[in-house]
Amino acid sequence: MMTKRVLPLIPSPRVVDHVQLSSEAISIHCRFRSLTARCPDCCRTSRRLHSRYERRLADLPWQGRTVTIALNVRRLRCDNHRCRRLIFAENHDDVVHRYCRRTRRLAEVHRCVGLALGGEAGARLVARLGMQVSADTILRIVRSGFVSEFKAPRILGVDDWAWRRGQRYGTVLVDLEKNDVVDLLPDREMSTLSTWLTDHPGVEIVARDRAGAYARGARQGAPKAQQIADRWHLLRNCSDALQNVVERRYRLVRDIGKSFVDRFVDDGRSDARPEDHRVLPARSRRHPNRHEERRALFDEVVRLTGIGWSQLAIRRELGIDLKTIRKWLKDEQSGTWRRRAFTPNPADLHEDYVRRRWSEGCRNATRLYREVWDRGYSASSYVRPESGRTLIQSGGNCPGQVTARPFEMDSQIRAQNLKPKSRR
Repeated sequence: MMTKRVLPLIPSPRVVDHVQLSSEAISIHCRFRSLTARCPDCCRTSRRLHSRYERRLADLPWQGRTVTIALNVRRLRCDNHRCRRLIFAENHDDVVHRYCRRTRRLAEVHRCVGLALGGEAGARLVARLGMQVSADTILRIVRSGFVSEFKAPRILGVDDWAWRRGQRYGTVLVDLEKNDVVDLLPDREMSTLSTWLTDHPGVEIVARDRAGAYARGARQGAPKAQQIADRWHLLRNCSDALQNVVERRYRLVRDIGKSFVDRFVDDGRSDARPEDHRVLPARSRRHPNRHEERRALFDEVVRLTGIGWSQLAIRRELGIDLKTIRKWLKDEQSGTWRRRAFTPNPADLHEDYVRRRWSEGCRNATRLYREVWDRGYSASSYVRPESGRTLIQSGGNCPGQVTARPFEMDSQIRAQNLKPKSRR
C-alpha cells in the first residue's frame, strides 16, 4: 500500500523495483525504463551492456521523511568506432545532472532558499524541512546555477578596469545588448582574453578599445568575430588627436583667434550705436537685480524682527548668515557694493610750492611743513614716499648746489618720511 502511494512521486523515466521504509527515511530502489541510451559525445544510441553500478541521489522529502533514490545505472559501450568515448553511463539530464548527488528538483529548492536567505540561515531552514545540507553546499549550488545558465553574449564589450589605479589593471566584459557585466578577468593580457573567448563560443561582435593585446586576443580566441571600436573610444581618440594638434600649433591658433576677435570687434563697432559703447561691469551683467534682492532680504529681516522672530529663526528661514543679520540690524541698512568716492589728497595742492622751495635750497623739513601749514595745509605731517624720491632726485643735485653736509642729509631723510601719503 505504501509503495503505491510513493510511486506517483518518482520521476517518469524510472521504474521502481522496491521501497524501504523507516520512521525517519525512505529509500527507493529504481532503474531507467528505456533499454537504450545515447552517447554524450556522438549522440549515437547503444544497448551493449558493459557493467552496472548504484547511484544514490537525495530527493525531496515525503511527509517529513528524507528520501533517497538508489538508482541502478548501466554502463554501455559506444558503437561508434570514431568516438573518443568508449564507455558511457546512461543518464537523463531532465531528472539529474551528471556527477550530482541530488535530483534537479531538490537542487532547485536549495538554490531558491540560498538566494533568499544565504548559507547559514538557509541550512537551518532546509534542515527543519527534511532536506539537510551544509551552508557551503547551498552557496555552491547557488553559484553553479548561475554558471550553468550562462550564455555567451552576441555583442561583447571589452575594456580595462583598475584594481588599483596606476598599479594593477584587469579586464571587464560587458554584454552590450543587455548592458550587463558578464565577467571580470584578473589582467589585461592577450592570453587571458583569448582563453575566455575560446571557452565561451558564440561571440559575433567584439567592441574594444585600441589596445593591441585585446585585438590579438580577440583575433585568436574568436577568429570569426568582427572587431569594432566603440563610440566612446572613437570620440576619446579624436579629442586626444585634436588636443595634440592644437598644442603643437598653439601660437598659430592663438594668432588666428586674436585676428578673428579683432575683426568681429571692428565690425561690431562700425554697426553699433553711440550708446552701445558703454559696457556694464561684469558683476552687473551677471546679477542685474542683485541690489534689489539684497534690499528685499533686508526688509524681510526687519519685518521678522519686528514681529518677534529670533535671529536664529530668521537664519533658518531665509538662509542668511547670522553675522550678516546682526550687522544689518546694527547698521539699519543692508550695505552696498558701491566703492567710496575718490577724495583728493590735500597735500597735492601745495606740491608745486614744495618743489619750488626745494629747488631754492630749502632742505629743512620742519620749515617746509610750517610754510605749507601757513598756506592752509591742515592735515598730518607725513609725505608720500614716491613724492619724496622725486623731490630728492630733482632738487638734490641742482647745478651750483653744494653737496649737503651730514646734518642736512638727516633733514632729507626726515623730509622723505614726513611727506603725506596718498589715500587710496
